[in-house]
Amino acid sequence: MYAVLIASSQFPKEPKLQPLRCPENDVDGLRDRLVLPPSGLFDPSSVTVLKNAPHYDVQLAIDQSLQKAGKSDLVLIYYSGHGHLDEFCRLHLTTVNTVLGTLASTSVPIHVIKSYLEVARSNRIVLILDCCFSGAV
Repeated sequence: MYAVLIASSQFPKEPKLQPLRCPENDVDGLRDRLVLPPSGLFDPSSVTVLKNAPHYDVQLAIDQSLQKAGKSDLVLIYYSGHGHLDEFCRLHLTTVNTVLGTLASTSVPIHVIKSYLEVARSNRIVLILDCCFSGAV
């Protein structure tokens, strides 16, 4: 079992994105539920927590976890932060380095995550998006 827990709450390069209060608490709480007894079933070494990481670190962590996972492994990907739509109504997950004027190259486009999911060996993948516009997925 693998988990990638992403908290995105600070956007120093983009004044149009307001800071968020809860994403770090969200991923910390979820990590505790995943790894701590009595409910935790995940090995702590299989849970990656990213807080205010740049888009390329987020994409790398998701890709690596999916590549490690075997066919029957559960993979959980959780994102808490701002979701933003581009001009074609495609969802992008914002990160610490997101700039809205260059959204495609400074965020995590949901179609990139979908492309990782399409080639993943695991048939047990859960994607939870705690953001605006998550229904666009």
